[in-house]
Amino acid sequence: MAKGGEQPRTRILRKLFGSVDIQLLALILAFTLPISVRALRSFFTFDDLMNLHYYLQRPWSALLSNFAVFTSFRRPLGSLLYLPLYALAGMDPRPYYLVGILLYSVNVALVFLLVRRLTRSRVTTVVAAALFALHPMIHNVLFNFGAVFELLCLMFLLISLLVYARWSESPDRGRGLYLVSLGCFVAALNAKETAVVLPAILLAYEAIYGRRRAATHGNVTAILKRVAPFFALAVPYTLAKMLGEEAYWRDNPLYVYHFDFTMLLNLSEYLTLATNREVPFSPLAAPISLALVVAGGLMLRSRAMLFGGAWACLTLIPVLPLPRVWELFLYVPLPGLALAVAAGLFEAGRRVASRVLPQRWYALRPGRFAVLLLSALFLFRILGAMTPDIDRARRVHYHERNTGWRPFAEQLYRAFPNPPAGSALGFLSPPFDDQTHEQWCLHFLVWLGLGDELRVFRLPREASAFEKAAASAPQARLFEWDGERLRERDVPPPIGR
Repeated sequence: MAKGGEQPRTRILRKLFGSVDIQLLALILAFTLPISVRALRSFFTFDDLMNLHYYLQRPWSALLSNFAVFTSFRRPLGSLLYLPLYALAGMDPRPYYLVGILLYSVNVALVFLLVRRLTRSRVTTVVAAALFALHPMIHNVLFNFGAVFELLCLMFLLISLLVYARWSESPDRGRGLYLVSLGCFVAALNAKETAVVLPAILLAYEAIYGRRRAATHGNVTAILKRVAPFFALAVPYTLAKMLGEEAYWRDNPLYVYHFDFTMLLNLSEYLTLATNREVPFSPLAAPISLALVVAGGLMLRSRAMLFGGAWACLTLIPVLPLPRVWELFLYVPLPGLALAVAAGLFEAGRRVASRVLPQRWYALRPGRFAVLLLSALFLFRILGAMTPDIDRARRVHYHERNTGWRPFAEQLYRAFPNPPAGSALGFLSPPFDDQTHEQWCLHFLVWLGLGDELRVFRLPREASAFEKAAASAPQARLFEWDGERLRERDVPPPIGR
C-alpha cells in the first residue's frame, strides 16, 4: 500500500495522466479524430491491391526478407501488416485503415516526444505536433493504406532517433539502447528506402546537440564511431536496392533518377506543397529559403530550428531526383518542417515578448489551465483551417474508387462467391481506366477476392480470347457494369458453333 492509502497502480495512473504533456498530446490526438476516422470509409487503392498481390505471390520470401537487409525484395516490412490483415479480414478494407489510423496516431505521439525532448518547450511542442498532425497533406497517408510504408518508415526513424538520443546522452547505460536504435534503423530500411538518410540525420543531431554532453563524448572521432555502424548498414543496403534483380528502376520509369535541374524543380514543388500551395516557391527561391532557415536558426540560436531544417532537407534528398512529385513523399520530411517553423516562431516571439512586455508579465509562467486553454484555441484554429482542405483532397482523389470500385467489388463477390479453379470471367465496362495502371485493378480485385487461378478478360477488347477460354473453362461468367449495378449476361457461344 502506497503512502496515504493510495494504491501503487492508482498513483502511477495519476502521475501519468495528470501530466500536462500527456493531456496536451491527448488533446491533439482528439482533434485529429474528426479527420482520421473518415478513413474507415475508404476503399482500397491501386497501391493496396498491387502490394497485396506482390506479397501473396511469395509470402515466405516477403517475411524472411525482413531479416536479410541486403536484398532487393521491395519493402518487406509491409508484409508484416498486409499478410496478417489479409488472412484475418480478406478484402474488407476497414481493418486495414484502422491499422493505418493507429500508425498515424503513434507517429503524432513520437513527433510530440521528439520535439519535447529537443526543445524542452511545451509551446513549441504543441505547435510542431499540431502542424504535423493536421497538415492538409496527411490525407495521403490517412485515405490510402498503400502509404503504410511511409507510416512505418517514419515511425521507426523517430524511434531510432529517440533511442539513440537517450543512449548518446547517457553512454554509461551500455550498448542495449544502441542496438535497439540500430534494429529500428533496419526496420525503417525494410519499410522504405527514404530511411537510408538516418546516418546523416544522426550526424546532424550530434553536430547540433553535441554540447549537451560532456566534452569527452563530443569529439569528432567519437561521433564518427557512434554513427559508423549505421553507415555500414546504409551503404550495402543502397547497393542491393539499386543493383538487385527487383530494383525499382529496372521496370518502372517513375524510379529513374535525374540528377539535374529536376532536383531543384522538385524541391520548389515540395516546399510549395508544404505551405498547402499558399506560398509558391520558384526553383531559385527554394534553396534561398532553406538558407534563410539556417541563417535564422543561427541568429536566434535555435538548435531545434536548425535540426528541423536538417531533417526536412535530408529526408527530401532521396525523392528529389525522381521524375515527378508525389504529395505522399512529403510525409516523412514534414516533422522537420513543422519543427523548424514552430521553433522559429517560438524563439522570435520570445525575444519580442522579452523586449515589449513588462518584465513582471514576461516572467509569469502560464499555469496548467492557461496552457491547455491556449493550446485548445490554437488547435481549434488549425482544425478549422485544415479540415476543408483535407476534405476537398479526399473527395478529389478518392471519390471514384469509393463510389465505383467498392460497389463493383462487393457486388462481384456476392454474385460469384465460390468460383471453380480455372473459371473464365469476362467484364463489360468495368469502372477502371483502361489507359492507366488502373486496368490491373480489375485483375487484382478478382484474384485477391475470388482466387488467383481465375482468368480475367475485358470486353469487347478481349472478346475473342474470352470466348476461346470459355469453351474449355469449368465455368464461364460474363458481367456488365452500368455504373451502379453489376449485371450478369449470357456468355456468347464459342466462335464457329
